[in-house]
Amino acid sequence: MLPQLLVLSLIASPLAAAADARPGGGSGSWAPGAPLGRLLPRALPGLRQRLRRPLPHRRPEPGRRNAWLQGGSGCTNAEISSNGYLSSAEYRRDYDGSLAFYRSLLPVINGTYGDKDATFKNGYSIFDLINVASIHNASIPSSSLLTPEVRARLYNLASAHEWNLAYNASEPVRAIAGQVLAGQILDSLQALVDAKPGTPRFHAQFGAYGTFMAFFGLAQLPAVSSDFYGICEYASSMAFELVTSVPANTKPKPEDISVRFLFANGTASEDTLKSYPLFGQSRATISWNDFKNGMSKFAIADTEHWCNTCGKKDGKCASSNTSASSDDGSSRAKVSGNSGISKPVAGVIGALVTLVVILGIQAAVMFLGGLRLVKKSTLAGVYRSSLGTEAGTVKA
Repeated sequence: MLPQLLVLSLIASPLAAAADARPGGGSGSWAPGAPLGRLLPRALPGLRQRLRRPLPHRRPEPGRRNAWLQGGSGCTNAEISSNGYLSSAEYRRDYDGSLAFYRSLLPVINGTYGDKDATFKNGYSIFDLINVASIHNASIPSSSLLTPEVRARLYNLASAHEWNLAYNASEPVRAIAGQVLAGQILDSLQALVDAKPGTPRFHAQFGAYGTFMAFFGLAQLPAVSSDFYGICEYASSMAFELVTSVPANTKPKPEDISVRFLFANGTASEDTLKSYPLFGQSRATISWNDFKNGMSKFAIADTEHWCNTCGKKDGKCASSNTSASSDDGSSRAKVSGNSGISKPVAGVIGALVTLVVILGIQAAVMFLGGLRLVKKSTLAGVYRSSLGTEAGTVKA
């Protein structure tokens, strides 16, 4: 096995991540009636232990500040797609069908949500409020209302809402955060496969549950287990391993390398990493070429691709479009042949040559005809003197 691993972990509380949530849905969406194997997220003892040792500070690479690395933030087309879910018939169905259910929980949540806000629209934040309180609070108002069935329905409704915000099979742009994540994964692993000098053998990233959901949808993981429709538990992680049977002292070729995807739903102290097949395949371990081809179908790894997908033309995208236009203009300006002179430069040279020829002809005519250039004022004085002489002659 190659000693190389890319790990992505969910550490942010979903409540905090909800501020960055995007609206979403349509065909290929998931309804809250679909069964899920897991019910509620658990506490984070393993995560607390991991974070006791501070990580060394590292200045971000210049490329990390690019617009495309922000995933769904500011992606116009993704927002439009997501808003489609909020105006869809299925959203209205779930909203109306759960209204009485959320109103019945007002004794539990009325310190935060009133009658007007206790709806499916706030399904995730209501679920998260109750879930966090169940973990950390000594007591909860009217806790007798929170039966296992009620808590399970809270989770399923929240999962349906967030899944449809994060992914839609017929509108891939809605999963822009997952597309960007795929680009980062592919770039990181490609550098390892190419054995580029100085490439880290271990990569770690931390993100929000919405990005996980977007990637799960793009990678067709719900086909393996309906659990992938649900909101990830706190401290969940997924990993991508590069594996090979080539001896350790031999550099493997790309065709000798395979990839294995693993996922742990929750802190690893309670739920160990398990391997799952990607892209609807039957095997959990696939060849590097198959993995690369599968990821390349939806991965976004540069600003220009992100801008085109999102329909953005301002900010970073404006400079990206200008740069691309300049490159196109430079390539179009080149003239065939060995001179290497562009068309604009050739035009300037031609104009100068023409001007020199005209001036040369004009000088020759003046020289041969005995003509010379004089100031306009001098010419006017001569003309007035001529008139005065003629008048005196007449008068005399």
